[in-house]
Amino acid sequence: MAQSAVKPGLIAVLTATAVAGALWMSAPRAEGMSAPRAEGMIAPRAEGMSAPRAEADKHAGAKRADAAVYLSSKVKSDNTAKPKNAAQEATPMTSDQVPEKVAEKTTEKTPEKAIDRKYSKPAEAELRKRLTAMQYDVTQKSGTERAFSGEYWDNHQDGLYVDVATGEPLFSSRDKFNSGTGWPSFTRPVDPNSLKKESDGSHGMQRDEVRSRIGDSHLGHVFDDGPAPTGLRYCINSASLRFIPKEKLAAEGYGEYAKLFEGTAKH
Repeated sequence: MAQSAVKPGLIAVLTATAVAGALWMSAPRAEGMSAPRAEGMIAPRAEGMSAPRAEADKHAGAKRADAAVYLSSKVKSDNTAKPKNAAQEATPMTSDQVPEKVAEKTTEKTPEKAIDRKYSKPAEAELRKRLTAMQYDVTQKSGTERAFSGEYWDNHQDGLYVDVATGEPLFSSRDKFNSGTGWPSFTRPVDPNSLKKESDGSHGMQRDEVRSRIGDSHLGHVFDDGPAPTGLRYCINSASLRFIPKEKLAAEGYGEYAKLFEGTAKH
């Protein structure tokens, strides 16, 4: 009986001891091993290995961002430099962008330059072949034909008078008048640019000589005793002129002067 009574008590003591031992074993393992392992192995692995790798990844990410920004700016600049479509490339030039040589060809419209393109003085040998002795002496040697001896002093036809040497238009029959001097006389030229005036002191007189601008042909003299509307008298040698009737102007290349002879002539 005594022996059976002791056993249950012994069993209870042994059970309590086992529980206490188990508790003692579990406490050091959680604090002594688990905690150091968490700080000595896990934590160092996170700081000693993972932190540098994170730092490297950070720098790599920054470089990738910089590259992305550079590529973006490059694309923008390329798109800005290139036209959006072909129509922009084909935009016509404005008038102030026209090359200088082209502008000269399209804007050269003054009467003086137009005359230069159409008329020119022949070479000396050609002049001698083309002109009569009187025409050559008057135009090239500044000679003078005798009064009332010329071909046109009493001509009353409508038409244009041109330089006998070059064909340059000089006078219109509508500006011709009878001066009584025996030489063809006009109040004005068809174009002021077709004549040039020089001082002439020959024969003991001071006069204003008139010469053709392009051919430099001697034509005659101009005086200030003419009728209205200019008050001038261009006294011209017939030998320095060639007359083209108004009916033949177009055929001889002077069609633009036909308007000078519209209406009825006044003589």
